[in-house]
Amino acid sequence: MHCTEKTPVKLVYFAEDDKDDIMILDDVFSEIDRSVIIKHFTTGDALIKSFTAVGDSDPDILFLDLNLPVKSGFECLKELRSMEFDLKKILIIVYSSSSEPEIIAQAFALGASHYVVKPSDYSTLKKLIRKILKMDICFSNKKIDDFLLFS
Repeated sequence: MHCTEKTPVKLVYFAEDDKDDIMILDDVFSEIDRSVIIKHFTTGDALIKSFTAVGDSDPDILFLDLNLPVKSGFECLKELRSMEFDLKKILIIVYSSSSEPEIIAQAFALGASHYVVKPSDYSTLKKLIRKILKMDICFSNKKIDDFLLFS
């Protein structure tokens, strides 16, 4: 197992097309750590283009919804993990409303770091984001049991 040194999260990408989810996540981050910069993408193709744009910084964490327009979260995940430059060290957390085992297994197989079912209440989301920000980032073939995150 390869773990990176724990460094503060500075840049978070959030690929989500639901305006309410975007607003809620922004509120949570502003309450937890105002120094974190959040960059939003409302389509999958815009997200992918950001990784190939000259001068753009790679995020510390990418929250990836699966139901994105133009290019789905699954397509983005597959493309990101197959890019030639080193995106394997980016923490990609699938952030989805689906709790279907087949969907979770597919995200695991495509190389997501973790999977989160969108919490139904604000306080649970806030606890979950705090937990994610404190995690040591490890890159290994972890078990699927460790893949699903809860608050």
